[in-house]
Amino acid sequence: MAELDAEAGVVPGRTCGSCVACCGIMNFDASGFRKEAGVMCSHCSGSGCTIHETRPVTCRTFFCLWRRVGSMPEEMRPDRIGVMFSIEENPSPRNPFERAFVIARAVNSIADFDRPEVRGALNVFIEKGDLPVWLSFGQERRLLHPRPELRDAILSSAVPPEPLQAETVSWKRRLGLLA
Repeated sequence: MAELDAEAGVVPGRTCGSCVACCGIMNFDASGFRKEAGVMCSHCSGSGCTIHETRPVTCRTFFCLWRRVGSMPEEMRPDRIGVMFSIEENPSPRNPFERAFVIARAVNSIADFDRPEVRGALNVFIEKGDLPVWLSFGQERRLLHPRPELRDAILSSAVPPEPLQAETVSWKRRLGLLA
């Protein structure tokens, strides 16, 4: 079996350091390993993984966007900013906005979304990206982008109002809702 390049696509030289945000806020459910969201992993020492060398593939291959996007500054590391950004895919989405998306998870408090640096990053993902953007804290999740009136137009089979038509068609194509 070929060796898995676990660090493919990460910023060279950028490491998690003592950040363990994903160890607490993520839900991992893979063969032989299950951890609920909001519960610190039993293998987390508080500053790293006690089974780092033998950790599950799920953990080996997950990297937040701070590890993947070189333009995100050092202060945007999840344990410093209070929010972890990631791109995720769901093979069984309940709606088209859950197929592939950016998600911002507040680590400690929902108030962390109000930090100027977090708002700036969210605006970049909204303005420059083609993916839906979700906010998450605890068990609550809210779609931030596309905005509600556009989301409704995308999900509707009716012709959208004139100001939303081009944007709706563009989103429907990206989401695979149009041939």
